[in-house]
Amino acid sequence: MNLLPDGLIKMNLDKSKQEKFEHALKELPNRLAREKRFDSLYYLLTKLTFLELKVDQDSVYNLIGDFASAIKVAPTNSPNRDLLILLEKALRRYLPFIDKHPQLLLQCLWNLCWWYDSPETNHYIIERNNIGNQSTQNSDHTLYRLMKHWMDFKRNSRMPYYWLKSLRPPFPSLNSPQIAEISGLTGVITSMDYSARMNRLAACSSQTQIHIWDVITLQQIVNLQISEYEIIDIALSKDGKFLYAASRDSLIYSFDIELKKIVKKFQGHDGVVGCVSVNPVNERFIISGGEDNKILLWDVLSSHVMKEFVGHTDPPVDIKYSPCSQYIASGGYDHSLIIWDVKTGSIKHQINAHSGPINAICWSPDSDRIATGSDDNMAKIWDSITGNNLHTIRNHHDHIECLLWQPDGKYLYTGSSDKTIKKLDGNTFEEISSYVGHTSPVVTLCYLKDYNRIVSGAGDSTIRIWDLVDSPYKETKPAHDGWINSMRISSDGESVITCSDDQTVKFWNFQGQEKLCLRQRNKGVQSFVITIKDDFILYGTIKGNIFKQNLKTNEIVYKWKAHKEAILSLALTPDNLVLASSAEDELIKLWDLIDYHEIHTLDEHNDWVRDLMFTQDKRLLLSALSDKTIRLWDVETFEEIKRFNGHEEDVLRAEFSEDEKQIISSDFDVTKIWDLDSLKCLKVYDGICDVHALGRKSSKHPYLALSRKDETYIINRETEEVVAIYPVRFQSLVSCPYMPQWVGSDHNLLHFIQLNASNEILNTSKKTLHDYEN
Repeated sequence: MNLLPDGLIKMNLDKSKQEKFEHALKELPNRLAREKRFDSLYYLLTKLTFLELKVDQDSVYNLIGDFASAIKVAPTNSPNRDLLILLEKALRRYLPFIDKHPQLLLQCLWNLCWWYDSPETNHYIIERNNIGNQSTQNSDHTLYRLMKHWMDFKRNSRMPYYWLKSLRPPFPSLNSPQIAEISGLTGVITSMDYSARMNRLAACSSQTQIHIWDVITLQQIVNLQISEYEIIDIALSKDGKFLYAASRDSLIYSFDIELKKIVKKFQGHDGVVGCVSVNPVNERFIISGGEDNKILLWDVLSSHVMKEFVGHTDPPVDIKYSPCSQYIASGGYDHSLIIWDVKTGSIKHQINAHSGPINAICWSPDSDRIATGSDDNMAKIWDSITGNNLHTIRNHHDHIECLLWQPDGKYLYTGSSDKTIKKLDGNTFEEISSYVGHTSPVVTLCYLKDYNRIVSGAGDSTIRIWDLVDSPYKETKPAHDGWINSMRISSDGESVITCSDDQTVKFWNFQGQEKLCLRQRNKGVQSFVITIKDDFILYGTIKGNIFKQNLKTNEIVYKWKAHKEAILSLALTPDNLVLASSAEDELIKLWDLIDYHEIHTLDEHNDWVRDLMFTQDKRLLLSALSDKTIRLWDVETFEEIKRFNGHEEDVLRAEFSEDEKQIISSDFDVTKIWDLDSLKCLKVYDGICDVHALGRKSSKHPYLALSRKDETYIINRETEEVVAIYPVRFQSLVSCPYMPQWVGSDHNLLHFIQLNASNEILNTSKKTLHDYEN
């Protein structure tokens, strides 16, 4: 069946044919959906040629709409429908990235879909709730077979195709409850709201930005700064046309979404405005809470204060109208929950609710109960009529930051600083399930009516959308349970070694499989070094201790208190006889590893030393500092010889080149190459890279990975031509010494990626980094 004429596949068409081609791309899926021709739709949406043309000539957001239309008309028991649902989910995961780089559609889909039901996934998965994967690997309707078919098509085409293959299953997996992630934002996501009438999701961040998306396509409608000050809380009008923003400059802004401009400013608070809420029945009225301990009721039309509610002795953090709009509940730093009568302005109940500040308040849909969440790690349920405590919830091990009651009252959701979201029964408050994926505290939640989904915003600058259907699934295990603090290649070049504040050091092969795990109790590992023959590991902990451990016997050979604060970096001389350590106490110490005595302390730094390295002759020591400098020390005289200035951020890594005539350093944004003698900066790479690989000219491949902005670029180091792009920015990365393969750390995750080419010959594309910047 050929729905699009082959002649329309070519781009060198005359104007009339080009118009017909573009019309077919846009309208053909809609026509098939209207005619309920699902089989034809399925054929079209699983044809790689059509998908690539659609995202290139039209829009990946419109392609999402095509999938939604197809799923709507599909028979509910059709396995083809299930496959389209998974493909749509995969598209949503990397929507902004695919929109920016449509040529990488297949790369993104492969790395998510191939691992979904491939037999190789079994080496990496852990089971959630001891329930297996929904997919049937013997079925003809498997994603990994479809991906293989697409890649074979690419290999047989004449045009070369370069892509980065993930060698480890993604986290979260495609069949996890997380169905989409909005990344690329800045700062903590402090507040969100949703308008069901307009299908709009609004969010604000600590970096003063306001964002609004279309919920169906996730296409951004608004992205702007409405104030020079931080926007702390937002609320949407019921019709979704206006947004109210509480600001640190003591104002409340009314923003017209259609006109994309501020239409009113409400001035009445004597300090930071921390919360705002819209009357759910009559949106002519809004309420706000401020640092002046006041709660104000506003008339939106006149911009006047109608009532002032006084009762809190410290600023309210959250205020919410009851669904019936007759009452207001507020809570804040004074640990108290106050229930107000809106009509009279009087206090109905004032309750000393928690032993810590109240961060979140939520009414039950029937207005009979109120949920509160606090810094005391507990959520509590209160009777709004009597003020009695009905239930106490202790299912988080950190602060409760946000609460959400489902509109039908069946479930209550709690978001916490422990980075998880809990789903509770709305009556018994027993935990039903947990949603894991954020890497920072979950700060805000909202419910997507008509979709049975919740949206969460967190300190990791991401917004995640979760499907609330409790379906069984398998999940890939993260590399560590805590943040990855350091990562290196073993001296034989065969392993990647990582350490984490989860108290472990792990060894990995370059296929992403764990080889060895060293676990020590109560010792969050910050940094480590491996002896030349990899017989021993020395690692520093958050408590300032250094441990020497035998890798073969797992025995602790020696341990000592090296610093008063967390150790940041360790470096060994080539003969393994002297160890240098740096810590948050701003000191560098040299240690004799024969009898473990302290040789000398360098105390001339005024900031953290994040990286250290000796020269081969042991005479010089290189240090990278948070004060944006790189310093060179004479180990015999303990004097500073040279200082390199030029970084605008903390210097994270610094290393000598192979001939020790240059220094390579990187901060949060750039990598620089310096001439050791003249102190001149010879070259600047925009992005973080593996400074060790950059300094070694004996690499068997010319490719370099640069992590920059929200992506990682693979470039030809000689020509600076871009070869491939990966949709993750890594905190650090290392390079395989013998093939074009890299390992990047992302919070507690590791990404093992390998450069591939459809014609098996790794050439470079025509675009350079400069082209992508412009």
